[in-house]
Amino acid sequence: MALVIDVQDFARMDAADARNYAEHLASNLTALRESGVPVTWVTMRKDAQLYEPTPSASDSAPQVRNLDQLREMGFHGIDADHENSEIFRDFITNFGPRTDEAVSVKSVKSALVERADAEGRPDYQNALAAECGEAFDTYFTGGKTLAEYMGDVDNTILMGAVSSHCISETAVSAAIKGRNPVIVTDAVLSWQGDDALVNPRSSVQLWRGTGGDSANFDAFHQGKMNAAISSIVSDDRRGFTSDQVAAISNIGFVSSAALVPQLRSTGSASGATYQPII
Repeated sequence: MALVIDVQDFARMDAADARNYAEHLASNLTALRESGVPVTWVTMRKDAQLYEPTPSASDSAPQVRNLDQLREMGFHGIDADHENSEIFRDFITNFGPRTDEAVSVKSVKSALVERADAEGRPDYQNALAAECGEAFDTYFTGGKTLAEYMGDVDNTILMGAVSSHCISETAVSAAIKGRNPVIVTDAVLSWQGDDALVNPRSSVQLWRGTGGDSANFDAFHQGKMNAAISSIVSDDRRGFTSDQVAAISNIGFVSSAALVPQLRSTGSASGATYQPII
């Protein structure tokens, strides 16, 4: 399964960078869908909720969900008062969540965190409560989680925003749950500058920037994720076991150039060539 995480707008991006990222992500989505890889979307919004695929007639092709539904799910970048709204609206109306794809709304960083991950760890429970703005127990009473919806999915492909936060946190959760996460390095966005100084409402998000230096930006994104994942592993509040730390160390990175041809030839992402975290 592929998770497209927090691509809710293209605000705080240079317009050319946003347009190029939209085209690149659209190409990856097309390859995933044509290869039969399930796509699930994740957004950040108060009041976590899982929107499952909606039934349709057997002879009708899946359609992109209507804009009112998407706005409710957290895709606020379609509204005219958001920066780069025309670019985002064009992307989302042509390649956004389809009626046969789930949308998981979260208000913590990891899309796959569950109650059991923090049981017996009060400090981590408090950290999650601070992220979502409500009591720990309350957050996990909203119905089926994304982890439950995924069922027995073994391989997880991650794309979206941002590398050092929700992407890295979700990758760690996927790893400790045995879902073999692989992050598509050239399909993520990163905050510009020092992540410790980021203001989510004003800091710039980058894909390739305006220079288009792909090799440097792949290293830039991967460096952000390596640092974030290392920080998560060293957080004593998480209480990771040695087996979980070993699983986290095998989180993979793959480029679209390596992933897409394999998808088109095999219809899956298993066995993708990637560079594990050192």
